Amino acid sequence: MQYQLDERHAVEESTGSSRWKSRRDEPLERLLRALGHPLRRRILGALAEDCGSASSLAKKLGAPLSNTSYHLNRVLADDCEVVELVESIPRRGAEEKVYVLNDREIAAALAAIPSAFPAWACPAARG
Repeated sequence: MQYQLDERHAVEESTGSSRWKSRRDEPLERLLRALGHPLRRRILGALAEDCGSASSLAKKLGAPLSNTSYHLNRVLADDCEVVELVESIPRRGAEEKVYVLNDREIAAALAAIPSAFPAWACPAARG
């Protein structure tokens, strides 16, 4: 059983522990999370130029494959949904997954920026 304290915080009844709730339905929140780590920003920059897999991006960026794979597959694809799988290639008993930027998701996030802040927070936007 889970008790909702506010829109972002919940407490598990059985353990009494608290955890932050994901706001997966909000594109801007997902994009901000995607940009929240330096390696994820580098991955997104590389994917803006061309599609790529964890192994090709790790080589290109000079980053460890395990870190690149985690941030690409788990965070950017599954949690944030800012990249999408376009191809799975069988390689030596495993699959190499090729990703591209999810332009629709990023466009939706960018469109949500003006409504995410009250008018007093962005005086220049008022005209």
